[in-house]
Amino acid sequence: MADLELVAQLRTTLGRLEAALGAVEEALAFTDLDGIVEWTNASFDRFVGLSRLQCLGRSLSRILPDRQCQDSAEPRAGQPFWMQAPQGTTTWELTSTPPRRVIEVSWATVNVPSKPSLAFTFRDQSAIVQA
Repeated sequence: MADLELVAQLRTTLGRLEAALGAVEEALAFTDLDGIVEWTNASFDRFVGLSRLQCLGRSLSRILPDRQCQDSAEPRAGQPFWMQAPQGTTTWELTSTPPRRVIEVSWATVNVPSKPSLAFTFRDQSAIVQA
């Protein structure tokens, strides 16, 4: 019976974690190492203008908005930005005309033994740039 209680507790905890991550302002996404979306939060869904179900199983690079890199970390030809390093941060300008929309993108490899993943955060920096 203890195993069933543990499973129930784990399900409750995962549900609470899902709710908490859904409430944060930053857009979050988890992908496999090839950039195939495995999970998103509500902020990410709003950021890309798609529902979670429309994001799951798709390539991250195909659903992100068009942008211009604002730093020296230009991607190699034909290679997604996250393949440059196991973790990093870059800045994208989504609109250059006022009001400017600027996003800071960070990623890191999550080393799970059976299946490593990537975790992404997308933070709106527009208010800082406008000031």
